[in-house]
Amino acid sequence: MKVDCKVTSRFAHTVMTTKALNKANVSQEVSFEVELPKTSFITNFSMSIDGKTYTGVVKEKEQAKQQYQKAVSSGQTAGLVKASGRKMEKFSVTVNVAADSSVIFILTHEELLERHFGKYELMIRVKPKQLIQHFEIVADIYEPQGIAFVEAYGTFITNELLPLVEKTVTDKKAHVSFSPTLDQQRKCTECDGTLIDGDFFIKYDVNRAHDIGDIQIVNGYFVHFFAPANLPRVPKMVVFVIDNSYSMVGNKMAQTKEALVTILGELPEEDYFAIIVFSTTFVVWRPHLSKATPENVKAAQEYVKTIEVIRNNTAPKNMVLMIILLTDGEPNTYPRTLPEIQENIRHTIDGNITLFSLAFGNDANYGFLDTLSKQNNGLVRRIYEDSDAPLQLKGFYEEVSSPLLSDVQFHYPDNTVNSLTRSHFKQLFNGSEIMVAGRLNDLNEIDNFAIEVFAQGVSKYSIMSHIIIVHSSIDGDPHFIIELPDQNDALCFNIDDKPGTIFNLVRDPLTGIVVNGQTIGDKKVIPGNKMHTYFGRFGIIHEKFGIRLMVRERLIVLTEHCPSFSSMDLQVVKDRSLTVTLRNSVKFLIILHKVWQKHPYHQDYLGFYTLDSHLFSSNVHGLLGQFYHGLEFEVSEPFPGKDPNKPDAIMFVKEHELVVTRGWQKDFRQDVKNGEKVPCWFIHNNGTGLLDGVHTDYIVSGLFKTI
Repeated sequence: MKVDCKVTSRFAHTVMTTKALNKANVSQEVSFEVELPKTSFITNFSMSIDGKTYTGVVKEKEQAKQQYQKAVSSGQTAGLVKASGRKMEKFSVTVNVAADSSVIFILTHEELLERHFGKYELMIRVKPKQLIQHFEIVADIYEPQGIAFVEAYGTFITNELLPLVEKTVTDKKAHVSFSPTLDQQRKCTECDGTLIDGDFFIKYDVNRAHDIGDIQIVNGYFVHFFAPANLPRVPKMVVFVIDNSYSMVGNKMAQTKEALVTILGELPEEDYFAIIVFSTTFVVWRPHLSKATPENVKAAQEYVKTIEVIRNNTAPKNMVLMIILLTDGEPNTYPRTLPEIQENIRHTIDGNITLFSLAFGNDANYGFLDTLSKQNNGLVRRIYEDSDAPLQLKGFYEEVSSPLLSDVQFHYPDNTVNSLTRSHFKQLFNGSEIMVAGRLNDLNEIDNFAIEVFAQGVSKYSIMSHIIIVHSSIDGDPHFIIELPDQNDALCFNIDDKPGTIFNLVRDPLTGIVVNGQTIGDKKVIPGNKMHTYFGRFGIIHEKFGIRLMVRERLIVLTEHCPSFSSMDLQVVKDRSLTVTLRNSVKFLIILHKVWQKHPYHQDYLGFYTLDSHLFSSNVHGLLGQFYHGLEFEVSEPFPGKDPNKPDAIMFVKEHELVVTRGWQKDFRQDVKNGEKVPCWFIHNNGTGLLDGVHTDYIVSGLFKTI
């Protein structure tokens, strides 16, 4: 049994593989049963029996339930997902396996991890119910922002098993594994019972260097993660509304009181609170909001009632307003319909107060309370009638007890984005995160992709930022162009070397991406001229996904060692270009420059353009890669040079003073035939002084050389 999980930018892709062998002399039924988080979704399921693979079809829930019942009644194999406890759903399937045969089950599910209490949580439930010959949990995490910390533990982990939880954390990557032997799984030396029975947790958080958050762009889509650090909590006005109708009799009311006493005791003194008790009528404890002083809290703990609306004019203005409704959603009588009740509350609140609902008991009208809360910018949580109900209440309250910002609004440039998800949020709570996603209209406009965030905190909160992207390319003889939109300028240089030389262009040890390029020369040299060289072959390597891609003028060769899921997208425009997109990562554009086949001197060659340079880590290097995160330089006033049409200047860069020449090179991304002129400062002598080291330092021995 193996659980293999890959997390990239908070998105988890988990493959669970289980092999079962029927050692009996007759055929037997073999069951595959697994519990998954309710927030995840199954993307693939397959069974391999005697070398033949059967792939399942994922259906919408109601349709799947009908087809499952039909398949089972006709003797066919089918699996169904059902609720299992508070946070999990159970998937199970049974298949008949012949004597001395085996079956391999492979289940793939995916999940967007949400941030709670300052952590992202990946939970893997393992209940094999027997000793497993080969048992392994492996998780690889990659976060472009950098990883702040990683925790890994299991509810079943004993002191003896603890050393088997291996964890490796670097700047942006983390690796966690747990692989006990057969004997290490045993409850005791002579037992067949297994210790492996419970939940395995991996919790982590990312570095948060920028107040504007983390913005990631892949395939024209963007995701904006927003969770600014070190903000002071905003005081709140909270109204606890408690249902004391007859349907709350017994445990529900006892547990509500117990939990509320605890919650009141943890209110910060700068907060204001009130409590309302209602059934067919309502009763208030005090006709005004009360500050959470020790005296008021103690009095409220003895008897809990609240006010209707804020009447205390002495309360601070910058406060978050919220109502927490504790009920089973079942009133004693229906003076009006449930939709009418929802509309009446929505009209009364009018968007000014956030309503949170706690649905008590398994028989609670969850759908009614869910709609009611969402209409008023809140959410609903189910509280189970178990002995830990007070802890469930306390846990929910801790999530919403520390608001940092209210009325959070994200503004993106007009006419640059579409398909935008929700961009206005009532609150941001401590330890949580806001996520906005959308699609860019034009990747070429990304240089002007300014982002504004407005919110109300202890004081007004606003910030504006924009993505800094360096466009870098190689084209022609070979001309290197470094476009720096942040400085509204560009640098360029040529590399002269003999044909057949292989240069390292990009090398990023953290993402595992390497790009090398090999030069070609003219068919023959024009008498009296020098040999011109161009790039005629590129090798693109992604070590993480086991990819090797070789691109020539008329040939593309791909080797991929991880074909279980697509990790690269290739888009070919005949006789024009190839766009290479690495999964959850960068995009390259390779342009084909065609030359008349009978030309006596020249031949076809390639141009190379990086489209998503900001997705590389800060450790990226290479002839191009060293410029991906910008460059600081200054240029003096121009003065006449050797060419009267091209002035010279002094450039101050990397502690060097270089004589540079104003000229232009061509960018062929939009117009392959004619190109677009890009004004730039030309650095002479193979980029000496601009490059780290000299150009020969970047020569490598093979097209797929990674070191």
